[in-house]
Amino acid sequence: MKQLRFAKDFTKLNDDSFSTLRPRGKFEVGDDVMVGRPSHDPRQGKVTFIFSRVIDEIPSEFLAHDTDTSNRDEAIAVLRSFYPDLKTSDIWDIVRVKYTGPPDAATIADNIRVDCYMAILARMQQENPDAHFEIITRRDVSSPLSPSWHLLMQAKNEDMSFEEYGKLLLAEIKQRPTALALMQELYELARKQTVFLVCMEKDPGQCHRSLVKKWMMDLARNDGTRS
Repeated sequence: MKQLRFAKDFTKLNDDSFSTLRPRGKFEVGDDVMVGRPSHDPRQGKVTFIFSRVIDEIPSEFLAHDTDTSNRDEAIAVLRSFYPDLKTSDIWDIVRVKYTGPPDAATIADNIRVDCYMAILARMQQENPDAHFEIITRRDVSSPLSPSWHLLMQAKNEDMSFEEYGKLLLAEIKQRPTALALMQELYELARKQTVFLVCMEKDPGQCHRSLVKKWMMDLARNDGTRS
């Protein structure tokens, strides 16, 4: 099996399929490949399509996407950092790979993001049009993953540590079948796309959305079908 290694953890590699730039002839359609990234276990895939072009003729958006850069000049510079003798007149392959093995837990954890909060929701939705945004704040929405009003007021009005708040919230959520079902649903969705958990607090470390992410991962680890 051929190896397809990456020096960076590109976000695009978390999708069901992705494309990458490689010198011509390294891969063929139908090749089984093992995709390696620095912070993840290898994942198996298959080459489904190859598009060969002189680098000068490859559209800028393809070059930028596949090198995780913002323009053609940056893309060429990145390629030259790996291939010092690169000439833009060289013919290269745009290789599309479809994953054939399930994503590992680290990939799914990366796909569950907690860096969005309500004040920046509109901007984040514009920047991530293919992502799913799950609003779990108590305000203006009824989510089974939000705290009860009673617990929320307790946390705001009493001297309660975040750890204690988390324990009480988890006890509430465990009593809600809809909450457990939603966490499982969101976890499965994160196998295929980015999922943002959205609440009010700017700092995710002081917001229950970080706890919900942890519980989602714990729930998956305790279920043999979602390891």
